[in-house]
Amino acid sequence: MLAKCVEPTIEKRYSNLKKIQVSLVYKAMIIRTFHPVNDNERNNPDNVPGDREDNAEVMARKRRILRSPNVFSIILLLSTILIFLVITHYVYFHRPDNLFPDQDVSLNLSLKRPAIRSLNITIVAVINNVSQLSEYRFALDTVRCYSKMHKYPFRLVKSYEYRHCRHRDGMFRRHCVVAEVLKTTDWVLFIDADIGVVNPNRLIEEYIDTNYDITFYDRFCSWEVAMGSYIVKNTDFSRRFLMNFANFETHLPDSFHGSDNGAIHAYLLETLVPDSLKEAHVCYSIWHQSRGYSDLFLYEACIRSILGSQRNFEKVRIVKKGTGWVRDIWITNSRWSPERDFMLHGLKENDRSSYPDGVLSKLRSLISYRFTWYPPLSTNLDMQKCSTGSVEWHYDQRLRVSREEVEERLHELARTVEKDRWSALGRVQDYL
Repeated sequence: MLAKCVEPTIEKRYSNLKKIQVSLVYKAMIIRTFHPVNDNERNNPDNVPGDREDNAEVMARKRRILRSPNVFSIILLLSTILIFLVITHYVYFHRPDNLFPDQDVSLNLSLKRPAIRSLNITIVAVINNVSQLSEYRFALDTVRCYSKMHKYPFRLVKSYEYRHCRHRDGMFRRHCVVAEVLKTTDWVLFIDADIGVVNPNRLIEEYIDTNYDITFYDRFCSWEVAMGSYIVKNTDFSRRFLMNFANFETHLPDSFHGSDNGAIHAYLLETLVPDSLKEAHVCYSIWHQSRGYSDLFLYEACIRSILGSQRNFEKVRIVKKGTGWVRDIWITNSRWSPERDFMLHGLKENDRSSYPDGVLSKLRSLISYRFTWYPPLSTNLDMQKCSTGSVEWHYDQRLRVSREEVEERLHELARTVEKDRWSALGRVQDYL
């Protein structure tokens, strides 16, 4: 649920607007330098003609300035820079392969992997109707190709296909669907339809610990447990856990509850550590009074503080930030590293940018809450070759960076999120 990470960006947009304001003031000072205000202009704010000799002197001064060799040189330099930028923009953004025509930007799919393809795992994505397919075209194509390459069954399920899953909220209904699909396989990797594969060299087995029935992960841009993807084993506990959580929609308060993203925190507490319910009464109070993302984040922070540092429970585990199989693409401006990344979240076509981290995308971010992304692939996948293993994943190398560059940004964001979490917890006293 991408909108959950909106609020922390408001201050950043305000900072950007302040920078633009300072820039405009600076430009105004430069204009004043070349067009000084004389006494006649200052004394005639309505542009009433003053002394003709003064006006003639001003006009003569302007002509001298424009004819000055220095001004001509500046104009010539700026024109040259502008032409260079236009040409570079066209080549760089529209013909990226022209810059590095001899460099191979595909992955070596024969590299030794840290895991082997050994488990019966089905990849599952759930949509509400077929009209959504075009919105997730890029993401779904990468998952389809990846699943064919490694022989993982991939099921794209319509949420209304199962008669047992008649939940009103589609976000809860999908977990019922996963519980039904789970009966037909040993493991399920559930993913949002806007999650795509960026590195087909990774295997799902790398992220599975067979000692646990369900594996969740922490979102990076907040402190919530993500519900957009999880790995689940076919056991009685898992199927019951998912079905009961789908039915948990009846427990939602009449407030800004956050749907399944908010509800999972209360459900984890009640299911895994029921003895802590008394301590969590203030958390539930916050949830029931929630009026926006700020309150919702506070409720989630409150629940996580009750859970403490424990991440591994008897049958469920929650992996730390940055150690899961998927992360949001926008937090690194669409950049990724083949040394650490596997899947990326947030690949909606409506948010797709024509330019990678360019001026236009930054201007859009000032006026829109939506998080834009730029496709990591420079060409479309040849879906016919995916099952043979001969398909090539060609990447836009402007976005393919080192592990260190990605992790530097992730560590920076993690520190910011942790500060925000402690700051949010300071508001809990208002609900006691």
